[in-house]
Amino acid sequence: GMTGSGTLPVEAAMKACNIAPGSLGRKFGFQKLSFLDQTFFEKTVVEAKEMVKTENLPLIRACDIEPKHIKIAKGNAERATVANVVEFEASDFFEAIPSDSPGIVILNPPYGERIEVDDLDRLYGLIGDRLKSTYSGYTAYILTGNMKSAKRIGLRTSRKIELYNGPIECRLLKFDLYQGSRKRTEEPTD
Repeated sequence: GMTGSGTLPVEAAMKACNIAPGSLGRKFGFQKLSFLDQTFFEKTVVEAKEMVKTENLPLIRACDIEPKHIKIAKGNAERATVANVVEFEASDFFEAIPSDSPGIVILNPPYGERIEVDDLDRLYGLIGDRLKSTYSGYTAYILTGNMKSAKRIGLRTSRKIELYNGPIECRLLKFDLYQGSRKRTEEPTD
C-alpha cells in the first residue's frame, strides 16, 4: 500500500528474482579503473544473469490511491525488468482485500510535508486500525519519517531500523500482527 514511485515493490521483486544490482547493463565508475580485470567482470555479470529466477516467485502486489503513482511505479518496474512480477493496482489501502495466506504488508505513508498534523495523526491511527482488523497473521512494515504520528498506529513494534529516505531520517517499523490473542490461557488442572 502507498506505493509511490514503486521503489519498495520493485526492490522486493528484484530480490525475489535474484537480480543482482548492476547486472542489467548499469555502468559503474570503477569500470573505468585501469586495474579492473574486464574479462572477470564480464564473466561475473553473465553468471549473475544466469542466476535470475523466473519460477516459483511470490505474489507481489503494489497499490496506491493515485493512478499517476501507479503509472510511474509500473515504468520503474519495466526499467528494472520486473514488471511481470509485480501486480499494480490503483486502489485505496483501506479498501484493499489482502490475500488469504498471510504474508508481508509494507506501507510508506506520508511523513507530513504536505498534510496537516491532525490529519496525519488520524491517518496513522486508521492505518493501525486497518492492520489490526484486516491483516491478522501478517507481518507489517511501515517506513516513516514522522515518529510522532507513528505512535498513533497503536501497535507494539517488534523491531525499529533507523535509515534515511534521501535526506529524511526515517524508521522502518516492524509489526507482528498475531492471529487471535498472544496471551496463552492455562489449561485447568485437577
